[in-house]
Amino acid sequence: FVMRLKKSKSYINFHNLKGGLPGNVGFDFVISKNNFKKEEKWVQLFHEICRDWSPYRAFISKSFPEREIYMYETGFLRPKEVEWMNYWSNELLSKELNDSLIFLNWYKITKLDKGYLYQLTADVDDNDVYLMSEHARQKVGEELLYRRSEDLDDLEDWE
Repeated sequence: FVMRLKKSKSYINFHNLKGGLPGNVGFDFVISKNNFKKEEKWVQLFHEICRDWSPYRAFISKSFPEREIYMYETGFLRPKEVEWMNYWSNELLSKELNDSLIFLNWYKITKLDKGYLYQLTADVDDNDVYLMSEHARQKVGEELLYRRSEDLDDLEDWE
């Protein structure tokens, strides 16, 4: 299922994960910067989805050219990066990891029934988003995030 937003290059894509098994469906909202900026409802919709559907993980991200060089381990069980806004379920977060995340310099942490929303900055276009994301990645490490490398062979060598 793909839906285009009226008079926009933005779209919504629903897709199967893990061979289309029941319950393994993802969806992407690909929204232009202009549409995202003029519609606070995108962030509100994200909050509602996380609150009502309790996903395993979800995020609102921004593309960074600095990340285009990386390849990642494959899988669906962990996030690749710490994004601008992150939802991580209680299943994903150990107590120790949750405790360490609290000490990072988040703009906002919101506790939901089955997880937490972690927001890096007030605005997705803040100049510090990328640097804060990289700092959070270093602090969190591969316990929560997938390993990344500029060389695919490096990923295959890790165990």
